Amino acid sequence: SYESDRENHHLDYAIRLQHSFNSIDLGLSYFDGTAREPTLQFDNNTMQLTPYYPQMKQVGLEFLYIASDWLWKLENKYVTSEEKEYNAAVGGVEYTMYRWWGTGVDLGLFIEMHYDSRGEVVEAPFQNDAFIGLRFNFNNIYDTELMFTNYTDLDNQSKLYGIEFSSRFGDRFKIIAEMLVLSDADELDTFYEIRQDDYVELGINVYF
Repeated sequence: SYESDRENHHLDYAIRLQHSFNSIDLGLSYFDGTAREPTLQFDNNTMQLTPYYPQMKQVGLEFLYIASDWLWKLENKYVTSEEKEYNAAVGGVEYTMYRWWGTGVDLGLFIEMHYDSRGEVVEAPFQNDAFIGLRFNFNNIYDTELMFTNYTDLDNQSKLYGIEFSSRFGDRFKIIAEMLVLSDADELDTFYEIRQDDYVELGINVYF
């Protein structure tokens, strides 16, 4: 169901301005129209959850600053609709050590903070979380990368660990592996219901 009488034929508007100067990239955006992420409403007659698409307005800001081996970044959005009004942001820093310890490996360090004013709700799982990551780029002909990640909920100390690996082999193949593990999930955490559902994915891409 839709808030608009025109349902999925409602005419939406979006504009984005981007400008780069010196070491700074800046982006501003505005959207007015049908929300792309529906809310779920319970129907007592059918005993089912029904997607509902409200009208919304969103203002966005993107900021990127590069200083030698450092990269500072910020993304922010402010959203209003008939159901809610909230602000969400993610900001952080990335530092790359090239040719780490004299090897051919580049080591990237990431630190980010995630914020969402809606609090601990289903559609905002990272409302007050810290992210730390390590990325190893081996700079070889196989374009091999290995990354370790960790999300920590600063409210209840729930943690989400991740490992990602990718590498080409041969002229046409690339292997991709990913693993996610939940730890210390709090009963009030969004991920509590899937606390025992660790995730492993292994894929092979073939290029023609």
